Amino acid sequence: MKKRCEWGNHLFDVDEAREIFEDETQLCYDNLKKCLCGKCACELISDEEIGIYFETCEKCGIEFDLMEHEADFQKYSDGLRLRDYWGQGPILCSDCAIEDFENNEGKYK
Repeated sequence: MKKRCEWGNHLFDVDEAREIFEDETQLCYDNLKKCLCGKCACELISDEEIGIYFETCEKCGIEFDLMEHEADFQKYSDGLRLRDYWGQGPILCSDCAIEDFENNEGKYK
């Protein structure tokens, strides 16, 4: 199915965009809040653009802007990225990840 990219204003194939985005970022294309081609979506994630990608915390259930929460967690953890902290564990918002980080005495999972 073809759609128009909200960022680059060109037509793109959604299935192709999904494959590009998920392969490059390891994130779920369906969690993008804008209709984006794979290239633009990857660039916006790389540029840490706010308001583009959202996740749901598997502990407290809130939906959160990944880039905002990554910035919050990095400040607290002295540079550790939230996505890296998740490892193979649950997806956590910054508040839940900070709580988990404190409970593990600042040790990386």
